[in-house]
Amino acid sequence: MDDNNLGASSMKMNNNATTELQKESEMKSPNPHQPKHPFVEENGRNNIKEQQGPTMEWLLEPGRFKMKPEVREVTLKKITSWFMDNLLLIITFSGVSMGVIGGLLLRTVDLSPDSIMLLSYPGELFMRLLKLMILPLIIASLITGSASLNAKINGIVALRTIVYFITTSLISALIGLILVLIIHPGNSETKNLLGDGTTKEQKLDIMDNFLDLGRNLLPDNIFKASFQTSHTSYIGVNGTEVQRKVAYR
Repeated sequence: MDDNNLGASSMKMNNNATTELQKESEMKSPNPHQPKHPFVEENGRNNIKEQQGPTMEWLLEPGRFKMKPEVREVTLKKITSWFMDNLLLIITFSGVSMGVIGGLLLRTVDLSPDSIMLLSYPGELFMRLLKLMILPLIIASLITGSASLNAKINGIVALRTIVYFITTSLISALIGLILVLIIHPGNSETKNLLGDGTTKEQKLDIMDNFLDLGRNLLPDNIFKASFQTSHTSYIGVNGTEVQRKVAYR
């Protein structure tokens, strides 16, 4: 029994020693499947010696910073989604920037009055379109707000709103009439002193007719456009200068 126990214990010791030797050899031998860290330098015994920064050769290695296809696809989708979500803001900012830069550049150029009028014509049509939307927008907002109110519960609020709107409109019209009677704009005596300003250059050309056509397609007042049209006229100043004026007639 003693001999058997001694034999078994010696076999266990041999197995343990063999296992320790295998582990030590595995730790010393490099693993070919394990990637090397680019920031780590190894010595001859394949043990980690010291940690250093990236070398220039490693940074300049071809394909080192190449983006994966799936990462590139996700990045492009994010950029495209951001542009689509902020498309109106981008277009508005681009238009304002181009307008400011173009205006600063054109200030140094000596342009004729006709060139200035043609450059400002798209902006004039845009402003007329905005003015055209003001009155229908106010009326539609009042109608929508009044219709959404409960007549039984909020009837007093709706009535006060309508009365307030009518009262403020009448007061503004009354103030305008009082100022006209006090200031007398377009006084006939002043007109007689300045003269009629008739000159031979007061003739409309084809360009004015085409511009008036665009102004009539986009009137600034929908009610006034129902019975009047925009018309370009030339007014003489002191019989020497001619000014272009656009008015309804």
